Amino acid sequence: LVDPGDEVVLLEPFFPLYRPVVAWVGATVVPVTLNPPDFEVTEERLRAAMSERTRLVVVNSPHNPTGHVLRADERAVLERVLEDFPRARILADEVYENCVFPGVEHVPLAASDVLWPRTLTLGSASKLLSLTGWRVGWMCGPEDMISAVRTMHQNMSFCAPTPLQTGVHAALAHSETY
Repeated sequence: LVDPGDEVVLLEPFFPLYRPVVAWVGATVVPVTLNPPDFEVTEERLRAAMSERTRLVVVNSPHNPTGHVLRADERAVLERVLEDFPRARILADEVYENCVFPGVEHVPLAASDVLWPRTLTLGSASKLLSLTGWRVGWMCGPEDMISAVRTMHQNMSFCAPTPLQTGVHAALAHSETY
């Protein structure tokens, strides 16, 4: 998905592990600062960060640490901007999908017909099911993108411990909200 010399757009502030992972693959971080008080993604700032070398835009919504959840107009910004950059894809870090303020709705980026073909969605039992420390997660997306991730993942880690996978399965099966 990302090669040496490519660029990765990160919405700032971002998860501290993102920067070293981008550096590890030889790519360059291009930050887009989300400013208080609303922390919104603007078309002007996103477009200014994009280039022909942009291969990935990492979007964390609901956003940690701000709590901001992308609104429909911000999802439309992503759709418009990414249409002009056909080689760019999205990593939708949605591990906090159920951590929203009352009256706020989280809509997955992959729910968009425009964004689905280029979006990998990351989920985590740690946040979704309050199973912190278990480090069991998943990624969903189009087969071509999942195949690339699967190839990398199988060579980085074998698997999560079986009892933790079984525990997450049971928690998901009995969750009223998932």
